[in-house]
Amino acid sequence: MADVDIVNVEKTFSGGKEDSPFTVFQDVNLSVDSGEFVSLLGPSGCGKSTLLNIVAGLDEATAGKVTSDDKAIVKPGPDRGVVFQEPALMPWLNVKENVKFGLKKHKLSKEEAEDRAVHFLKLVHLGKFMNAFPHELSGGMKQRVAIARALAMNPDVLLMDEPFGALDEQTRSMLHEEVQSIWEETKKTILFVTHNIREAILLSDRIVLMGTRPGRIMEVFDVNIERPRKTSDPDFITLEERINDQLKGEIHKVMREEMGDGYGGA
Repeated sequence: MADVDIVNVEKTFSGGKEDSPFTVFQDVNLSVDSGEFVSLLGPSGCGKSTLLNIVAGLDEATAGKVTSDDKAIVKPGPDRGVVFQEPALMPWLNVKENVKFGLKKHKLSKEEAEDRAVHFLKLVHLGKFMNAFPHELSGGMKQRVAIARALAMNPDVLLMDEPFGALDEQTRSMLHEEVQSIWEETKKTILFVTHNIREAILLSDRIVLMGTRPGRIMEVFDVNIERPRKTSDPDFITLEERINDQLKGEIHKVMREEMGDGYGGA
């Protein structure tokens, strides 16, 4: 497993000919320990997904540096697996072939690739659907294939960008249990982006609350609640209220900037 260090990171977009530069976030500092589950939480526009993409090597910081085990991140690498909101499965391949596709770069034998794909599909409880095609799966099942595909690459760090955002509440709840079980078994370092406070509390060791315009880290919350967690736990409710109070102020700030005098919120 690996740790991740984000040091004085800033991201600014230059804008078009008539637009001034736009700073998404600035002076972001965060250390994620090896084997830790950390969630990035905040309103739309605070730069959560952009920051995750920089850690993934899919985007480049304007200033500062990001490292994994003290090695600078400048491009995507097999040490980091990414799960996006949309599973992006290849419709012409069945479930098992979708998982095996990314293993071609690992120079595994056919037997090794087969064994690895089967192992992780069973880990996400899709052993009976290995020969099914994506159009035959539910949304939750597709996302489980995407998780299995990322895990099969055996990354040190798993990056998850609102992977359950498009799912119904029941499916989301089921996948929360799946992800917790996988994390406990594999001890992967996980950096997880979400808008959902309850989701963050259910899953995380720590929650990083980001503010907006420009984005920054407002506060880091330690989640010292015994697993498995219940939303009815008094400590859970107290932490949820603390985070919600701070997040609410940031959301009002965004709405005032968007709507100006027409916004009637607090």
